[in-house]
Amino acid sequence: MAHSLHSSILLLTTNPRHDKDRIETIKGGLKDVYSWILDDADFKRWRYQQQSQLLWIKGDPGKSKTMLMCGFIDELTNSAPDTPTVSFFFCQATDIRINHANAVLRGLIFMLVDQQPSLISHVRRQYDKTGKKLFEDVNAWQALSKIFDNILNDPLLRSTYLVVDAIDECTADSDRLLDLLIWTSSAYSHVKWVVSSHSWPAIEDTLNTAIQKTKFLLDFNDMTTLELISRESCEDAVIWGKLVARKRNTLNNSRPLFGGPPSAQSTRDWLIDPQDKTKFDSYFEKLDTAKAGVITGDQAVPFFDNAQLPDEVMAQIWDLADINGDGQLNREEFAVAMYLVRLERSGKEPLPQELPPTLIPPNMRRQDPSATSKPQKGGQQGGGAPR
Repeated sequence: MAHSLHSSILLLTTNPRHDKDRIETIKGGLKDVYSWILDDADFKRWRYQQQSQLLWIKGDPGKSKTMLMCGFIDELTNSAPDTPTVSFFFCQATDIRINHANAVLRGLIFMLVDQQPSLISHVRRQYDKTGKKLFEDVNAWQALSKIFDNILNDPLLRSTYLVVDAIDECTADSDRLLDLLIWTSSAYSHVKWVVSSHSWPAIEDTLNTAIQKTKFLLDFNDMTTLELISRESCEDAVIWGKLVARKRNTLNNSRPLFGGPPSAQSTRDWLIDPQDKTKFDSYFEKLDTAKAGVITGDQAVPFFDNAQLPDEVMAQIWDLADINGDGQLNREEFAVAMYLVRLERSGKEPLPQELPPTLIPPNMRRQDPSATSKPQKGGQQGGGAPR
């Protein structure tokens, strides 16, 4: 164990968690800067569609890209019930510890191993042969990239997000790093990348070769969306980001969180959008091993435990999602439960006391509102709410 810990620590040129803490302390105001992007279609497509493995955030200096990346890390770490592995690195051209491709790879590997200690075997296999020079000699990139590839190919690796900020500030061997990024984003369906950079043609030419990518242009010059914001009047990047967030929120808050009464047939007024529904369906299919079309509380408990919510909160979510009161969740009800779990974990709004009309799946709505009333608890069938 001590040997494993030693070889893991030797990976470090910097601790990415400390870098993130330092950036947030200096710049502050994190939630205001990034929260608007969580509802963006490009972000959702990258996050929930299997065919979108690479999200590229590009934009000019001073547009809060780094703060967005900090927000992404928090969101990906805290909001997914399936507890993914999130590995990240912040490049900086003026710091020789973190401005080269080897440092990026060492940081990413360290964070992967730190979160899943069993992965240290891939490092030890190489480290035991050559010692510390594994990370430092002329062949370090070849050795590190091999270790990295073996880790991503490990069957025990959980769903993984790899986040690299300011890849344009990787001033040494950035071409190697970009080539590795392109290869792994195409080769591993359980691995998703998000990277940020300036709008440089060399980087764009390389990233455009990715088979599966979603490109988000952080330009903010669309006057139909942001007509009152002037980039030139805001020199501080965080202030710029907050102004953008404030304007976006003003535009997006025209409808309340749960909306008004829906029609019985329309799917467009269901709060669960198609991208989210696709992701939730994939979870449901893994739980519904018998292909019964429903899951019980006993089946759901181990999965929802990953959300780390109090038992009484999870029971409330189950009761809200169990629309027909049969003690089980069908595919649509499970999607409602997932939406409520995400809502509770976000801290944006309290859970509703009753399920709002816009969260009732369209195929479970009735013209007569009283027809959707649940049976009394004593008349339920099945497993009931997980406790």
